[in-house]
Amino acid sequence: MLIPAGQGSLERNNFDAIRLAMAFLVLFSHCFALRFGSEATEPLSLLTNGYYNSGNIGVWAFFIISGFLVARSFDMSPGVGRFALRRVRRILPGYMVATSVCAFVVTPFFAPPGFTIGPAEAAATLAGNLLLSNHFPVPNLFRDNPVTAINGSLWSIRFEALCYVGLALLTLIFRHRLRPALLIVYAAVVVLWCWADLTGRKPGGSPALIAAIGWPYLWMMVLPNFLAGM
Repeated sequence: MLIPAGQGSLERNNFDAIRLAMAFLVLFSHCFALRFGSEATEPLSLLTNGYYNSGNIGVWAFFIISGFLVARSFDMSPGVGRFALRRVRRILPGYMVATSVCAFVVTPFFAPPGFTIGPAEAAATLAGNLLLSNHFPVPNLFRDNPVTAINGSLWSIRFEALCYVGLALLTLIFRHRLRPALLIVYAAVVVLWCWADLTGRKPGGSPALIAAIGWPYLWMMVLPNFLAGM
């Protein structure tokens, strides 16, 4: 049984342990990227000829867990509005703290001498990050490092939030046929993902599209796992 009958038993699970283990996989993989500029020499990447790495496994597991728990949250919510409020309260406070530390503590500390963040730039940073845009005053602060991003791990936050929107839409549209609809969408995305990897394609899109929904190829990697969790 995945969900125990007793309400109190729901708190006794191993999701936090799984998350911690997956976070260590991501951390291990990112060490190679931060040192060498890519995960090409990471053990799992070498084993899979560069297609996947330990960080991928960690992120996939995070999305599977998220799909499972968030689908249950939607099922138990009295309405879409309450579900949306719960999701915002879950993801936005921590995200704003992380981006604010990066923008207003890390950036001034490592920025060139004389650099200052004016009120307009501070407001633009806060407003942009309220929309999950990963906006920082100096996007390539660590330009002399193999990886120039301030906090590259934040890329998945927008994908996560859009998965919440997709979950609500799928559930509302296919309320009485949700399971077959999920299987069809899941199979279609996996087939497209396999085709892209086997043919060496990594579909992109216009800058506006990427700014709105993220890199389309990454959706092939994260969406099937979120759907599997659902």
